[in-house]
Amino acid sequence: MLAQGARLQAGSKLPRAIVTQILRRCFALQQPMPNVRRVDLKPGQRLTVVGDLHGQFADLIHIFRLHGFPSPSTPYLFNGDFVDRGVYGVEVTLTLFAFQQLHPTSVYLNRGNHEEKSVHSVYGFQ
Repeated sequence: MLAQGARLQAGSKLPRAIVTQILRRCFALQQPMPNVRRVDLKPGQRLTVVGDLHGQFADLIHIFRLHGFPSPSTPYLFNGDFVDRGVYGVEVTLTLFAFQQLHPTSVYLNRGNHEEKSVHSVYGFQ
């Protein structure tokens, strides 16, 4: 998966089969989840909260370099608004979905208003 992330960062496209696999697994993982999820942390553990990436893939990579990549010891809460405005909404979203699949108890994704069709279509994310 990290090799695919390097491909994204280099500006390459992911093969259609990998994108399809990420989306299918995302659907299967998220469908049974409740609307509100509890995040439990171990004593001394910190949660990195990220909001409003708005399609800025370089910002996402910068955050990972500063705080570490998502893992059981480095949990993240992404507080919505993954898409639009920036030109890399698809890349940001696929990266977040892939990390959530890799670490489902360490990566939490809240949907923001920009993930709603009537909002994101105004900003060019279709």
